[in-house]
Amino acid sequence: MGSYNALLSLFNITAEEVKGERNGQTVNGLVYVALDENGNKASNPFKASLFGKDAGVAQLQKHFEQSKEKMKSNPAILVLKNTVELAMHMTSNERDFKKATDRTGHQ
Repeated sequence: MGSYNALLSLFNITAEEVKGERNGQTVNGLVYVALDENGNKASNPFKASLFGKDAGVAQLQKHFEQSKEKMKSNPAILVLKNTVELAMHMTSNERDFKKATDRTGHQ
């Protein structure tokens, strides 16, 4: 979820897992929240179900696992890994990291 939220933050959105119990039933879901330009929550949470089944926890976890397997044999993983590692060594905060990994160089 951390990597997913890093990607979502480029669009001023964050996702939060909701776990617990409601009316005697186990709840395991996801909500999305709009962020302001400083990364602070700027809206009420929106249930993932509003965006369809593909935006929920179960489907995202399935997608993450499938992607993980595909990336094991994909040469693009080396380029991505090198880009991220270089950006991590060259920056000291999230904003600079985003700029360093942005292909266009613009935020």
